[in-house]
Amino acid sequence: MKRAIVVGAGVAGLGMAIRLAAKGYKVAIHEKNSYSGGKMSQIEMDGFRFDSGPSLFTFPEYVEALFQISGKKVEDYISWQRLDVLCNYFFEDGTMIRAYSDVDRFADEANEKTGEPKRNIQKYFSKCKTQYDLTGELFIRNSFHKRKTFRSPEFRKALKKGWKLDPLRTMHRANSNYFKDKRLVKIFDRFATYNGSNPYRVPATLNVIPHIEHQLGAYFPEKGMIHIVEALVRLAKDVGVEINYENQVDEILIQGNSAVGIRTEYGVHEADYVVTDVDIHLVYKQLLTDLKPPARLFRHEKSTSALIFYWAMDREFPQMDLHNIFFAEEYQEEFEALFDTKSFYSDPTVYVFVSKRLVPNDAPEGKENWFVMINVPENVGQDWLNFTRLARMFVISKLERMLGEEISGSIMNEHVVNPVTLEIETAAYHGSLYGNSSNGIFAAFNRHPNFHKKVENLFFTGGSVHPGGGIPLCLASAEIVDRWIPHAKVQP
Repeated sequence: MKRAIVVGAGVAGLGMAIRLAAKGYKVAIHEKNSYSGGKMSQIEMDGFRFDSGPSLFTFPEYVEALFQISGKKVEDYISWQRLDVLCNYFFEDGTMIRAYSDVDRFADEANEKTGEPKRNIQKYFSKCKTQYDLTGELFIRNSFHKRKTFRSPEFRKALKKGWKLDPLRTMHRANSNYFKDKRLVKIFDRFATYNGSNPYRVPATLNVIPHIEHQLGAYFPEKGMIHIVEALVRLAKDVGVEINYENQVDEILIQGNSAVGIRTEYGVHEADYVVTDVDIHLVYKQLLTDLKPPARLFRHEKSTSALIFYWAMDREFPQMDLHNIFFAEEYQEEFEALFDTKSFYSDPTVYVFVSKRLVPNDAPEGKENWFVMINVPENVGQDWLNFTRLARMFVISKLERMLGEEISGSIMNEHVVNPVTLEIETAAYHGSLYGNSSNGIFAAFNRHPNFHKKVENLFFTGGSVHPGGGIPLCLASAEIVDRWIPHAKVQP
């Protein structure tokens, strides 16, 4: 029986293993941690449960596909609901805008709160849809490093209507031209942070993201985001995948011009194919030390990292929804600190995720679980102890000011994660959540390919390679690789 090894049990690694098992391979995952999911895990303390990674779930069809190819019913493993309200947006002037998933309802809300003409919002979403229709499937499901992609009818269509993709303007400039109200510009500029990028540098082509969230839908699993990982682990085991935890891979073995297995502290493991779900920077630094990485890989600007406070709150706050954003007053200055000076910014935009809104057992009755995050620069040796101390002080002050509620005395317990922690626990290079940023018109083309140009039978998945970070894109990277690996042939 032909064998395949997957390095890393993140979402992409689990998806890849399931796909390979469906093709008849004997699949083994080697994971350095004691759990699956990578960045997508959970924290439990004193009766509170927190999802510790991605909190946004789009494109559920990428999860559904794994069950379909395995001959299983997704509803036997996991369920989710589509969100009616995507986020509550809070501003320093006291405005709170509720972002309904339905575009017309959101346009009514925005018009009432800001005076922005509804037609501007509806026209904007129509533009976003056009961009997605031209590029979405082409970008997500195909390699940008294979000539076949650029010969496809889909690419020729996108190229012919390239001006509609708006690649020469930044996201911020495009949004500023669409909306009169600066608060709405901030709301739509924020979508650049979905892949750790800067709206003042990222091309306006990424305005496809609002279409995905509003018109294609955002979802939430019945038992929290960790339920996705648990369902995929269960499915992987049901189809025969072997998951080896606390099993650090030290080297990917190359013989001639082909990957032939891996080496761990427990010995050599041979395989016909090796697929990694590890940050591509660390693949070259730790697992493929004899191979020279592409020069632009380490040169390109990295995505943001995160500073996260997990707060067990001793009471409930009715103003909060599942997802909540408290905006910085001077948004551009925040991004200058993140990318230019890589320093602390005293008025950060704050994201608060309260899963108890949809998962009642995530916190005791009358209490709430707050996942409080701010974007921070990649780790380049900053004083994170002092950074965290200052950030905590400013975040609490900001939330108290904008909510009109006392916060600090309501924090019963706390757990903190910073870029150094992220790098250690999730192998994220410099703590960057998405590998290289999408800043710049050619950034999408500069992500590392899902294959190695000189080594056969070696492939790469996960958020640091094409097409990028987030649950659906990680699973899409596995789908792309899956097309290049043939069905296993039964050995005599």
